[in-house]
Amino acid sequence: MTYHNIPYRKLSVIALVMACTPSHRAFVAPDHGLLADPETLTLGPATMDGVAAGVVQVTNAGLDPIALDVAVDGPGFSVEPPSVAELPPGSAVSLYLRFAPQSAAVADGTLYVGEEPVATLIGLADPDGDDDGDTHPAAGGDDCDDTDPDIGPSSPEVWYDGVDQDCDGNDDDADRDGYPVDEDCDDHDGQVHPGHADGPDGVDEDCDGIADEDGAESGTALLTELFPENPSKPEGSDEYIELWLKDGRSLEGWELHAESGTGTLHQVAEPGAEIVLLCSEALLDEQPDCGATVDPWPRLDRQSDSIALVAAGVTVDTLRWTGIWGLDGQHLQLDWSRITAGEVTDATNDPRSAWCAAPATPAEENRTCP
Repeated sequence: MTYHNIPYRKLSVIALVMACTPSHRAFVAPDHGLLADPETLTLGPATMDGVAAGVVQVTNAGLDPIALDVAVDGPGFSVEPPSVAELPPGSAVSLYLRFAPQSAAVADGTLYVGEEPVATLIGLADPDGDDDGDTHPAAGGDDCDDTDPDIGPSSPEVWYDGVDQDCDGNDDDADRDGYPVDEDCDDHDGQVHPGHADGPDGVDEDCDGIADEDGAESGTALLTELFPENPSKPEGSDEYIELWLKDGRSLEGWELHAESGTGTLHQVAEPGAEIVLLCSEALLDEQPDCGATVDPWPRLDRQSDSIALVAAGVTVDTLRWTGIWGLDGQHLQLDWSRITAGEVTDATNDPRSAWCAAPATPAEENRTCP
């Protein structure tokens, strides 16, 4: 019997061979008799900073042992081992594939044994690895840490913890004025930082430790009442000085110079008052109307002395008295008309005729001489 001119005996051999051929989707490399399983390998999705892995098993379906040189092409793909010294007939070797995304696009690659392609590779990327809604920079996004859902442009910043939660490159400049917290005396106000103009508002805008020194000049403040202490009493027990301020600025950091020494002023009351009482820290509890303390308090001599108010090196007011002023037995008050009469300068309160004897009235507005 023949079948299409093929003898029956030969047809049976062909059928037997066909029946014994494995029914497998693996790719067969015709030159080497190699079987690759699977013939298509999908790796991923992998995060943009991560790696996806997979295995292709290659079997020597030939009759002779063979040596394998293994390679891949395609962006982000790699394979181990790169070679097999000898693969006996009927034996298999596992080739380990890795895929590290280079972009968010699907990557296509090929696995080669020798020059023969044995498997198709597909690499998938996850552009938002932490599922926070912000994508990785390699995927065109701006998530600076795509492994942490608490870090990304949509996350609130936690200041000064060493972590840039909102990915803007800033963790130590909350007011975004260009000065980090270790240089900025108020990192929550963009109008306060070194180099800023320091206006008469009670705020140290330039962070030099002295509020309102910018614009301080002769006549910005005047000494208006003198209460030198009674020498028969303990030092600093009843000594006050009153000031008139043109613009109600802060006195923090100013200095009071006297012949006995120099003290630094520290603002106690809210700035803005026109009349400010200066006292020693020891009298602060006794005299709650003190607007600023002077530390240390320079003892004033009733007979003869000189004092000066200085703001950041600028002498704002000076005053000198001698025994003929009569300060030894009384307090003195500036005639208020000297202030209201015209331009106020350092010299406004210099002459003795500008002063009158007055009772001690600390922190009270005495606009007329008694």
